[in-house]
Amino acid sequence: MIRLISLTVSILLLAAGCTAEPPAQQVAESVEAPAPTEGETSAVELNVVQIEMQLLTTVLENAVRGVGDGEVSHIADELHQLDAAKHATEAAIEDGSYVLPYNSDQLSAFLAMDDAFHHQLEAMIDASRADDVPAMALAIGDTLNSCYSCHALFRDP
Repeated sequence: MIRLISLTVSILLLAAGCTAEPPAQQVAESVEAPAPTEGETSAVELNVVQIEMQLLTTVLENAVRGVGDGEVSHIADELHQLDAAKHATEAAIEDGSYVLPYNSDQLSAFLAMDDAFHHQLEAMIDASRADDVPAMALAIGDTLNSCYSCHALFRDP
């Protein structure tokens, strides 16, 4: 658990020195599924949760870069884009087009954890609106720490 969190934080900190990424929504829209291998008829499609997680990853990477650059005011707009992704996930769960790959019998726990996580992102939004770099750094850490419990229950091992 600690190794996973440490690895994630290390990757994000290393990414802070990289060039700026395009806005998170553009990244999510531009994600292409891998090409089919010989004998396959179609490429693997990303599900709504994977798309939401990729969008979140991009926003978190941009937030870390913002902390490094001393400018985090743009992060609030990127975080608001996650709201649409959250609603898409909820809709797919409700209509049955997405089923949790693990512990699908704990759907109410998943939805509660997802809702709590998105409420926790409000600390990052507040820090962004205030362009408060130290508060953003703390909020990023808190956000990353909350990822593990959900992944431990519902993510591929």
